Amino acid sequence: MAKRKELREEYEEENYEDGKSYSKSQVFLFLIFIPAVFLILATYIVLTLLGVNINDKVSAVTHAIPFVSSEQSQKNENIQESNEEIQKQVESLQKKLSTKEK
Repeated sequence: MAKRKELREEYEEENYEDGKSYSKSQVFLFLIFIPAVFLILATYIVLTLLGVNINDKVSAVTHAIPFVSSEQSQKNENIQESNEEIQKQVESLQKKLSTKEK
């Protein structure tokens, strides 16, 4: 038991000599998150240089996901509705302009 305590103290002294201790979030950030972002970015660049259209592939995959595809279709419907409204406004303004020109 005393031997374990000595080993533990030795280990703590070796690892914390400089007073550096890393939290779990820092370990996650440095060992998992940053390398994952780097790999994703590198893969995107390589595939783009090879001529693969990543954006089309991602949109095809997101349409297969149930919740994401429904949100995407709602966004597309909203965009179409707003485009139609804008088109109607443009047409009415063109009519007003033509009547004023006459």
